[in-house]
Amino acid sequence: MNIWKRIAASIAMLALGILAVLAFLFFLLSANVCENQVFAEQLSPNKTYKAVLFQRDCGATTGFSSQVSLLNADSTLANESGNIMVVDGHPDNNAITLTWSSNDELVISQARFSRQYKAEQTWGSFNKISIRYITASNSN
Repeated sequence: MNIWKRIAASIAMLALGILAVLAFLFFLLSANVCENQVFAEQLSPNKTYKAVLFQRDCGATTGFSSQVSLLNADSTLANESGNIMVVDGHPDNNAITLTWSSNDELVISQARFSRQYKAEQTWGSFNKISIRYITASNSN
């Protein structure tokens, strides 16, 4: 009878180990299902910062989103969500443009209204950048 307890305990430990490995693999594989595709970069007039317009695609179960991040000019866009603006739709359909009106103001223009999930008004800790949003009218 003692041998059966050992066998049962060994099987239980093996099952828990397999379950832990599967959970770890699921975490690793699901952590990077999203991908960013850069559509435009606009350097600030003093070339200290850059605004990056990109499409974020998180697989077949989600739609496209247009996103904007502000970064230091020498930084590379990380595989993360935008830190300034996130709206529904593909960048081609939203016709988003990024324009620096000065070293400390970014103007984000889009040709049509899309559902917004994020629209920050400022960025930065010390030298704050203000962000202004406008909806451009179609000239058709």
